[in-house]
Amino acid sequence: MKLSFSTLACPTWSSAQAIQAAVDYGYDGIEWRLVDGEILNSSMPLGAAAKLGDATRAAGLTTCAADTGVRDVKLILPPGSEREGMLTEARAMLKVAAALGAEYLRVFPGDCPDGVPREVANGWATANIQALSDDVQASGVRLALELHDAPGSAADSERPTSSQVAMQILEGIGEEAGGILWDWGNTFLEGEQSQVTWEKVRSRLLYCHTKDMLTYADGSSTYVAAGSGAIPIQDILGWLAEQGMQDMWLSYEWEKKWHPELAEPEVALPQYVEFMRSLDD
Repeated sequence: MKLSFSTLACPTWSSAQAIQAAVDYGYDGIEWRLVDGEILNSSMPLGAAAKLGDATRAAGLTTCAADTGVRDVKLILPPGSEREGMLTEARAMLKVAAALGAEYLRVFPGDCPDGVPREVANGWATANIQALSDDVQASGVRLALELHDAPGSAADSERPTSSQVAMQILEGIGEEAGGILWDWGNTFLEGEQSQVTWEKVRSRLLYCHTKDMLTYADGSSTYVAAGSGAIPIQDILGWLAEQGMQDMWLSYEWEKKWHPELAEPEVALPQYVEFMRSLDD
């Protein structure tokens, strides 16, 4: 298995500290969401991105992915100024991701507006990926569509899961353009069983955001240390291995940036590596 972590886990670290920690803890790569504590965005100078990519490679690491935000690149948008702004942002982020040496650029489906039929909204997203096809090819970076929430609409007779939405969006999109980022926690919170998600998305799965979680009787949920929650991590690893996907990136998204009450990265990041490597013995 190839292990990386999102820098959301270490909001107070410099990029140099994140790289050194990845080496010290035994990771294979890094997913850049924060750089020196700041959210990665398209304003990052390409020279600075290339320098960071070089530093990552010099440490023997790979940049697994560069991440856009949920408000920055959301694909379910109709023709108009907001869509054009999103496409401009996506094109710029593809250049940043390429300079970093990233394999993937994380993007989102976005919400289906009320009153819009699901097939229409999904069609917008498909068309928007197609509009980016030349930029994707030029960058050498593939789009990774994250399974995020369940972007339903009042027009839906039944609210779809994010796995259904993502697979529908990707119909007619070639594998060279992109595929799916399976966030284990997001689909868990939707209530979709992990095996059901796996069966839906495995044909287009690019990599995983890994995490472990618990939910409580009052409906609340929390992140917990890998292996101590309700997500069937060992089963998922088995499914990946059965399909020859055992070398897929498993990127730990310990969201310390958004949840400061979580354990410090000095605790969470090495624990994840130790637990995951123990399953690979």
